[in-house]
Amino acid sequence: MSDYPVYPVYQDAAAAVDLRRGQLPFYININRIRHSELHHHDFAELMLVVRGSGYELLNGSRHDIREGSVSLLLPHHMHEIRSSASDPLEVYCCMFDISVLSGSEYDSELSRLLLSKENALPPYFDLNEHQFGRIRTLLQELHTEYNGSEFGKDTIVRAKLMEALMLVLRYGMQRMPSETGDSGGGRYPDPFWKILRYVHLHYCGILTLQELSSAFNQSVSHICRSFRKHTGKSFVEYVHALRITRACSLLVTTAMSVTDISVEVGFEHVRTFTRVFKSSKNMSPSAYRQSHASSGELGKVFMR
Repeated sequence: MSDYPVYPVYQDAAAAVDLRRGQLPFYININRIRHSELHHHDFAELMLVVRGSGYELLNGSRHDIREGSVSLLLPHHMHEIRSSASDPLEVYCCMFDISVLSGSEYDSELSRLLLSKENALPPYFDLNEHQFGRIRTLLQELHTEYNGSEFGKDTIVRAKLMEALMLVLRYGMQRMPSETGDSGGGRYPDPFWKILRYVHLHYCGILTLQELSSAFNQSVSHICRSFRKHTGKSFVEYVHALRITRACSLLVTTAMSVTDISVEVGFEHVRTFTRVFKSSKNMSPSAYRQSHASSGELGKVFMR
């Protein structure tokens, strides 16, 4: 195996808060973090540092974080956080399914900006004092509303989330690309990191070794060896693992049909999806859904 621990842990964001079918796919916590291992999840995440300093490793790029640092991660972005002192970082972690943003055709601007952020906007930057105060206040209000039970809670939560996201995107658009450069040097110098990141962002579509070979100017055989070296899995096994973990969450938290889920997570044929699912979970997708429904619990889904 490689010296580079690039195999990220899958975190089932829905299971972490026992999210039930029909609930708004959102939660917000104030977390104290000394070290969070390299991980990824199905939800998008807005993170704001309110106290402390350290670093974040985001998709292979390491940067310093401090009070006022903000990160906006798309689903399955890979990140790790570590405090630089004995005292933990204190951060707002705001997690949400992208579907929360698609309630109306008038929300298209926000969805477009967020989903195009990968190529257009910085995924992390430091807020100035005024911006930090405004975003922190919004997240405080969002946290209070989320933990309450008053009439219209979900509507207000969604409205405040969209306001916070739009402000962060607005502030991000004001930043020059040079301001978001690597401040600490990537901890994973191997070019394979970029390939892994690409796979995490595109695994729900048609993804082939030939496509990776063309995109990264590496031979198919070299990419195959790199997957085995760094992850302990073949390329196909790794992509299947990503797709099955996503499918497990959709089976438990939505009413989508098995056929629709198979397409959603990147399988061209439902028969292939069912075969791979059975091989991974020792039961059919329908049985998996039924077993979790009968227990009344989501259960944690880990990428193995």
